[in-house]
Order: sequence, then structure tokens, then C-alpha cells
Amino acid sequence: PLATLISGTQLALLAKRPVDHLLETLASNLEDLEALKILVNDMLFLAQADHGALAHEMAATDLHSEVLEVVEFFDAWLAEAQLRVEVIGSAGAHCTPTLFRRAVSNLLSNAIKYTPKGGTISIL
Repeated sequence: PLATLISGTQLALLAKRPVDHLLETLASNLEDLEALKILVNDMLFLAQADHGALAHEMAATDLHSEVLEVVEFFDAWLAEAQLRVEVIGSAGAHCTPTLFRRAVSNLLSNAIKYTPKGGTISIL
């Protein structure tokens, strides 16, 4: 993914392109970079977990609010994929909110990839 981002950016910079093409390239690169950020964070978390690091920041957490926050983060991707999300129910847990959001982000990312256009993703 990094090689693709680098070569695509180099090509965009070398050729005289209209501004709208450059903006499209930047938007595409940003999507790829966001995905890479998630991947790197997940890899760092797994590496730390492999070495015995424990989750910190355990607290009483409103899971419904956390899910809504993740859904809001994915709003642009959902709109592009013509998908909607329904969050059903409410619950609380004693957990690490950051890790919970990461798990929901991974699940929602996969749901966006595999849900047909115009579909609905239900989070219960």
C-alpha cells in the first residue's frame, strides 16, 4: 500500500494535472492512509499484547454512545458506499473505550466492504 501511495503521488506531481484531478488523488490517498493508520495501530496493539501489555483506562462505558461515535467517523465512507447504519439497543460495560471503538471500527470497516450498495448495516 505504501508503494502504491508513493508512486501514485509521484505521478500526480510529475504530470501537469488539473486541480480537480489532484484533489481526487489526495482524497484517494487520504482514504488509503486512514486504512494504513488503523492497520499500524492494530499491529502495535497486537505486538504490545504479545509482550504482556495490559489494557488500561478501564471504565464504565456507554457502548451505544461509543458505537455512534465510530459510525460518525465512517460517515463519508458510508455515504460513498450508499449505506446506512442502524444502531439498535443500548448497553454499558466496564471496558477500555479506545479498544472497544477499535473493535467496532474493524467490524464496521468490514461491513462497509461487504454490504451491497443501498444496504443497511445493523449494529445490535
